Amino acid sequence: MKKTLSVILALILISSLSTMAFADATTITDNATAIIPVSIRQEFIDETPEGQYLADIKYVPINDDFYQYEALYLPINPTHRATIEGSKYVRVYHSSLGTHIMYYYLYGTFTYDGTTATCTSFAYNRQYLYGSGEPTGDTVYTYVIRSEDGYRQAERGYVRVVYAVYGSGQYVETVVATPTIACEPYGEIY
Repeated sequence: MKKTLSVILALILISSLSTMAFADATTITDNATAIIPVSIRQEFIDETPEGQYLADIKYVPINDDFYQYEALYLPINPTHRATIEGSKYVRVYHSSLGTHIMYYYLYGTFTYDGTTATCTSFAYNRQYLYGSGEPTGDTVYTYVIRSEDGYRQAERGYVRVVYAVYGSGQYVETVVATPTIACEPYGEIY
């Protein structure tokens, strides 16, 4: 009896281990969350505006050399059911530097009715531009804003910034970035 019980328990244990060994171990992760360094996440947490909470952080590629992180902040207590406001901090990075080269603050107010959303007000402020010519290896990067305009269009507000990149005083490329804040028809800001 003891021997039979031991064999049955051993078979159950082996079958459960086999199931775990052959189970799909693929972790499903939101790509935007997976590639955001902890230090960047912590900086955005530390900068949370009073009366708001950090709702989301996204990684957004611009081109092969540039990318940005967007931190979305929403009010803790929304004021009206069909109107919502939110802010987003956007840092634009140059992959060769390892630090952000521009920092934007976006603020938007939206109305929504379940079918459409409309951006009723939009404001932005560029709070930082890297361009002092600090060296990184053999290259000194400088960034020159060529144009920077804010727009309100349907359900979104955005900045269209065009900047030229110079390395060691030589023109490298012109880049267009569009930091954006928008709203879904059901009041979800992104």
